[in-house]
Amino acid sequence: MSQALVVIDVQKAFEHPSWGKRNNPQAEENIKQVIARWRALNFSFLHIQHVSDNPTSLFYKESELVDFKEAAKPLSHEPIFQK
Repeated sequence: MSQALVVIDVQKAFEHPSWGKRNNPQAEENIKQVIARWRALNFSFLHIQHVSDNPTSLFYKESELVDFKEAAKPLSHEPIFQK
């Protein structure tokens, strides 16, 4: 059976104040721990990145806000799928 960890939209845009107060301030640390464990087991990853062509979007493809947060940065060999 194949397994893959799917990491979805862990991007800097979600740090923007327009989202309001977060209810999960520990999320990045939890994500970081899960990713580290998965990598230690040498399992596969799929990284999903939300991207927009709209220059007013927080997820605009040319904005640094579209980048992955440090806790969830893909390694060079891990695939990224944009939606």
